[in-house]
Amino acid sequence: MITTPLFELDNGRYSILREVGSGGFGVVYEGFDNDQGERVAVKVFKPNVVVDEVVREATNQAKLRGHDHIVDLRNVRPVPPSSFMVMEFLPDGSVKDRLTSGRANLIELVRWIRNGLDG
Repeated sequence: MITTPLFELDNGRYSILREVGSGGFGVVYEGFDNDQGERVAVKVFKPNVVVDEVVREATNQAKLRGHDHIVDLRNVRPVPPSSFMVMEFLPDGSVKDRLTSGRANLIELVRWIRNGLDG
């Protein structure tokens, strides 16, 4: 591990390194899977999110596993008050990040939309 984690989850399996985004369901962090030795994205759900919503989101994402244009789901723990899901980490950030920073152009945007519709 290169940095001191903000906190850990799942008995130390996941070291949470930094916040990368947030939304209505929770906060997404860059993390490190200490068992697999790889960077991951960890969405920690807000305490008021119902377990059924966590399971529904994980189920929908798992159905698309292995698709080239969908982030792979690695793990899910729907146990309140600290439910979370672990996904593949994309180091370039979200589509929103890339658009607002000017790191994406119109051709990439059209390609993303087409790939998303394919997924």
